[in-house]
Amino acid sequence: MPTGYTANIEKGISFPEFALHCARAFGALIHMRDSASDAEIPDEIKPSEYHKIAIDEALIKLNEAKKMTLEEAKTKAEIERAEAIKFYEKYDDDKLKLLHKYKSMLHKVEMWQPPTPDHIEMKLFMMQQINSSIDFDCTIYPHGENKLKKSVAEWRQENIDKCAENLGYHVKEWEAEVQRCKDRTEWIRALRASLR
Repeated sequence: MPTGYTANIEKGISFPEFALHCARAFGALIHMRDSASDAEIPDEIKPSEYHKIAIDEALIKLNEAKKMTLEEAKTKAEIERAEAIKFYEKYDDDKLKLLHKYKSMLHKVEMWQPPTPDHIEMKLFMMQQINSSIDFDCTIYPHGENKLKKSVAEWRQENIDKCAENLGYHVKEWEAEVQRCKDRTEWIRALRASLR
């Protein structure tokens, strides 16, 4: 039975066509592996613009963060703190609700009388599953009220640092994307040259 790669051999495709079609299963063209078999293989792989656009946006945010006055920083820090408190209150409330549901089910399991000795292991397993879920899903960690209470200058500097870190991330990723595309383009061109 022919595969998706060998099906066209019966139709008389050439060696270069077969090789280029098989090339879709490899790194440089892996993004085309599910494309239509007659989709043209580009001569050059162009980088996605995502990180390039993100660099521009990150630069704008970094410049805004650096220009932010202490009064503006104070307002934004208060809004961020209020949102964080609201988030953590909901997070804790959700954990407590889930804990109640788990404990309710655990109580039902504990009250259940296994119908045969063969079912005792099942009951123990059910209890173990609920208890491990309680440990994993219902632990409420301190959110660090003191961490939420920082000076305006500290908040402003953290904001600048986050913006700079974000910019650095996108610069690094853009450079990696450009290099990947360059390497893939060279791979494709070397393959094509070997098929002439």
